Amino acid sequence: MKGYFVAIFLLASTLTPAQEITGDIRGIVHDPSGALINGATVQVINTDRNTVIRTLKTDADGAYVAPLLPLGPYKLVVNAPGFQQYNATNIVLNVSDRRVIDVTLTVGGNTQTVDVTVAAEAINLETATASGLMTGNEVRELGNVTRNYEQLVSLQPGVASSLASDQLFVGVSNPVGTSNQINFSINGNRPTQNNWTIDGADNVDRGANLTLLAYPSIDSIAEFNVLRSSYLPEHGRSSAGEITVITRSGTSQFHGSAYDFFRNDVLNANNFFANRAGLDRPELRWNDFGFTLGGPVYIPGVYNKDRNKTFFFYSQEWRRIITYNTLTSNALPTPSMLQGTMPVAVCTGFDANGDCTNQTTQITNIDPTAQAYITDIYSKIPALTNTVDNTLTWVGRNVFNYREENVRIDHNFGPKLSVFGRFLDDSIPTQEPGGLFTGLGIPGVANTTTNSPGRNITVHGTVTFTPTLLLDAGYAYSYGAVLSTPTGLDLVANSPDIRPTLPFGLSPWIPDLSFNNGQVLSGFGSLPRLQPQPQCLWQSQQDDRPPRAQVRRQFQLLHQRRKCERFRRQQRDLHLLRFRRGRSGCGACGRNFRSGMGELLAESREFQSDQYRLPRSGPPATVRGLRAGRMAYPSHLHAQLWPALLAVSGADLWQRFVDHLRPNSL
Repeated sequence: MKGYFVAIFLLASTLTPAQEITGDIRGIVHDPSGALINGATVQVINTDRNTVIRTLKTDADGAYVAPLLPLGPYKLVVNAPGFQQYNATNIVLNVSDRRVIDVTLTVGGNTQTVDVTVAAEAINLETATASGLMTGNEVRELGNVTRNYEQLVSLQPGVASSLASDQLFVGVSNPVGTSNQINFSINGNRPTQNNWTIDGADNVDRGANLTLLAYPSIDSIAEFNVLRSSYLPEHGRSSAGEITVITRSGTSQFHGSAYDFFRNDVLNANNFFANRAGLDRPELRWNDFGFTLGGPVYIPGVYNKDRNKTFFFYSQEWRRIITYNTLTSNALPTPSMLQGTMPVAVCTGFDANGDCTNQTTQITNIDPTAQAYITDIYSKIPALTNTVDNTLTWVGRNVFNYREENVRIDHNFGPKLSVFGRFLDDSIPTQEPGGLFTGLGIPGVANTTTNSPGRNITVHGTVTFTPTLLLDAGYAYSYGAVLSTPTGLDLVANSPDIRPTLPFGLSPWIPDLSFNNGQVLSGFGSLPRLQPQPQCLWQSQQDDRPPRAQVRRQFQLLHQRRKCERFRRQQRDLHLLRFRRGRSGCGACGRNFRSGMGELLAESREFQSDQYRLPRSGPPATVRGLRAGRMAYPSHLHAQLWPALLAVSGADLWQRFVDHLRPNSL
C-alpha cells in the first residue's frame, strides 16, 4: 500500500521560504548632497564567474533591489549621466543574505571611476533571526574526526547533543550498534523538529525525523547555515532549527583537490573496558579519500571562450573503515545450566491454578524448543569471560564503507535567465556485529549486513521578465533507503532446529527470548524491511514588486511516498514470544510486513510576523497554507491475522473495531 501527502502553500512575504538558496542586494543611489538619483543603471556581476547576473534601473526614490541572486562574491557597477562610474567590490553574498549597498555617485565623466571595497557585514539589521553561518573553507578546515557535516551543528550556541556516540558516522547505524540518530536539541526544541535541506531539497527521513537521506561530502559544501530561532514564517514545516547546506559550483577558473585521511589503531591507546577484560587494543582501519574538480565548460575558440556561461563541479569520496567495538553481554547461562544443572532450585511443575508444585536443581526433561535454542544458538556462544557475573566481553567488527558523488552544472543564458542542476548519490554499505539498531551483547547472533543509499536531485532556474518581475522555480527529489539482511544465528537458515509451533500460522519464525534477569535474544533480523523514502518538491516563486516594497508569491507542491516491504531474502521471526508458567503469549506478532504510511488531515493557517528592518524593507510577512493527505492502512497479513484475532476475542465490539480498520472501510 502507498501513502500520499500533498502540500500546497501560497506565501506572500518580504523574504523567501525555507527552501531559499539565494540572497538579495539592495540599496539607494544618491549624489554627494543626498539627492536621490532616478534612472541610474546598476549591474550586479558575479566575480567568480565574470558574469552579469542582473541589470537594474533605480526608481524615482533612487532605490534598487536585486533579489534571488546565486551565492558568491559580487561586484556592483553603477552608472548615471553626469557622474563617475561607481565600482563596489568584495560583496560576499551568503544564503538568505539581504545586503544593503547604498551608493554615493561623484560628479564627473563616465570615463572616470570610483572604486570602493565593501566591508564584511558585521551585524544583520534586516531580521531578528539567530543563525550561525559557516563558509565552505571553514567546513573543510575545521577538525572533524568523522568528516560528517552533521557534527557542525553542535558548534552553534544553544545546541544540546544527546548522540549515542561522540563520533557521528554517516548512514543509519553507529559503532555501538544503535540507530544513528541526529539528536541535536536546538534552543530546547525536540530533535525531531529540526529541518535539514540540501540546495533547498528536503533531506530528512520522515519516518522518525531523526536520520538523513543523503550525506554530501564536506568537500562539496559551499555554505552551512543553522537558523536557531526567531526566523520568519516562510521558514516553516519545523519548529526547531533550520539546517541548510548549499553545494559548491564551478567558477571561471579551474580548481581541484585530492585528499586522503588516515587513522590506525597503532596511533591509539587501548580503552578502559578492553584493558579490564584483558583484551588487546581494538583494531582500527580508517581510510577516507577523494577528489574535487570544478571550472568552466568550454571549447577553446568554439564554445564559452569567455568562460562565463557554463560551469561544472564534481566531487567523489570513498571511505573504507573497519572498527572494533568492545561489547559486554548481560548474564548468560553457564555450561552446566545448558546441561540442566541449575545453581538454585527452579520450578518444574504447576497445578491447575498455575502454582508451583515441584522444585529441583536438576532438569531431566528439557523442552524440545529449549533444546533447539541450546543446539543452534547457546552452544555456539564463546565461553564466558566474566565468571563472577556470567557475562561475556567481546570485540565486534564493524564495517562502515561509503561512496558519494556529487555533480552540479550551472548555466547562464544571459542576464535574464540562469539555471542549475545538481545530482547527489551515495551508498553506505555497513556490517553490524550486534545487529542493526540492536547492539546485542552476544556475538554471532543478530549480525546484519546493511546498505543505506541516498539520492538527491535538484533543478532550479531564475527568469527575469522585467526589472520588477522575476520567477524563481525549481524541482527537488530526495530518496533514502534502509536495506538490511540478517546474517547471524537468528536467521532461519542458520538455526534449522528452532521450529516452535506459533499462533496465527506464523511458523517458521525464530521467536526472540526475553528474561527478567539475563541476556535477551533479539535482533533487527526479526524486522526485515525495505524503507524507500522518495520525496518530491515542486517550488516556484514570483517576485512582483516595486523596488522598495518587495512582495513574494510562492507555490509549492510536495509529494511524499513511504512504503515498507519484505526483504528479497526470506526471514521470518516472531518479535517476542514470552514463556510464563507453561503458557505462551504473543506480542507484536507479524513483524514481517508490508505497510503504508500516511495521514488524513486538512489544515489552514494564517499568521503575521514583524521583523527588524530598514524602513524600505516592506510590510510584515503573511503566510497562508493548506495541506491535505490520504492514509492507507497496512494490508499484508490481514487475511491471516484478522480471523485468528476474532477467534480469540469473539466480542461484537472487537468485531466492529476490526471492521473499522479494514482497508476497504476507508
